[in-house]
Amino acid sequence: MCPIPLSKDCKILHEYLSENMAYMLNEAYKHGEHSPFWYQVALQLWQLKGMSDAFNRKFIDRADLLNRSHLNTLINEVMGIYLLQLNGDLGDLVSALSVLTLKKGKNKMGHPFIASPSCSALIKIVDNNVYLSHVTWSTYSIMLRVLKHYNFPWKTVNRTDSQKIPGFAITFSSYPTFTSSVDDFYLTSANLTITETTNNVYNDSLWNIVRNGSRNSVFTFIRGMVASRLAKTGDEWIAYFKYNNSGTYEKNEQQLDRTGKVGPGQSGLGMLVGGLCSIGSNRHK
Repeated sequence: MCPIPLSKDCKILHEYLSENMAYMLNEAYKHGEHSPFWYQVALQLWQLKGMSDAFNRKFIDRADLLNRSHLNTLINEVMGIYLLQLNGDLGDLVSALSVLTLKKGKNKMGHPFIASPSCSALIKIVDNNVYLSHVTWSTYSIMLRVLKHYNFPWKTVNRTDSQKIPGFAITFSSYPTFTSSVDDFYLTSANLTITETTNNVYNDSLWNIVRNGSRNSVFTFIRGMVASRLAKTGDEWIAYFKYNNSGTYEKNEQQLDRTGKVGPGQSGLGMLVGGLCSIGSNRHK
């Protein structure tokens, strides 16, 4: 999509992504010892850095070299493995940045560079059963799928006395090279199931929020994984997910508590569009 040398539109995208990466790294270093959100962001960026190093044949043979300076090199690598992670966020981002050659561009097979919104979800109660359906619809080329299972016993914050995260184990639908679902279909060890229906953005005035968000937001693919790792309830999931909302890959998120509990915070609905986060819950009586 953005071969070297970078086109004018690709340079605009590169600048935005680099600024945003620098912001996330700075916040992660600053708040990692006391903020669960930012520590999980840091760990996910370390995962991406490891993948980027392997892809670029960079081999680190000393643990002391895995330091802040090494992770900071991600700022210069945003057009590589990191760009693939933005499959969901990218459509809204290129619209906000008005980089039309990327928005309308196609690859050698004639498929658009930018994926269109492609998920629909339904949760239905029938007698004593709960039925949950998640559908991802797209072109045939997207059928190379991977069901992934992460079991990462990470700590909640960057302290030796910190507890293990609730969602240390996550099963999710995904694709090769992706560190998140993108479909946003997750089953977590905290007994939460997360799914979503994607929302299109038709109000162009909201793009101003995205354009000005490189230094105050975190992309959806990261926030979704952070929320799934930290949340024990539907309300907690929404609270983590809406924090530092990027205004990209907007959706109606639904969380189902598989324990069968009924009460405040046990099930959640959250809709994010631009600067808006609307929250509610449905409970079956």
